[in-house]
Amino acid sequence: MIVGTFFVPQRIYFFVTLGEIASLIAVSLTLGGWFGLVGLFILVSYIFNRTHYPVVSPRITLGLLAIGVISLSIAAQFGLPGYYKLIAFLPLICTGHLVYLGRKYLFGMSV
Repeated sequence: MIVGTFFVPQRIYFFVTLGEIASLIAVSLTLGGWFGLVGLFILVSYIFNRTHYPVVSPRITLGLLAIGVISLSIAAQFGLPGYYKLIAFLPLICTGHLVYLGRKYLFGMSV
């Protein structure tokens, strides 16, 4: 994702000058990955420090996580061959586990 971030200005340039839609898709997948990473950071910080009131709304956190999951799913489904898709879906399984651990914060359920 860091390497993709370095290529964002180049991709925007290619989209503006040459009209390549693939460049715009690459930029949106990179931004979606960063949004998901921010959502995971917020969720993990809540899981490790439950005594403080969360700074960010649970709806915003869920939205960030959803954007990250969607972008990783799209990138894995169309960008990787064969068994590499399984490796790409492992972070989704970990995200699901973190959502389960933070279900009280995200969904307001009692544990």
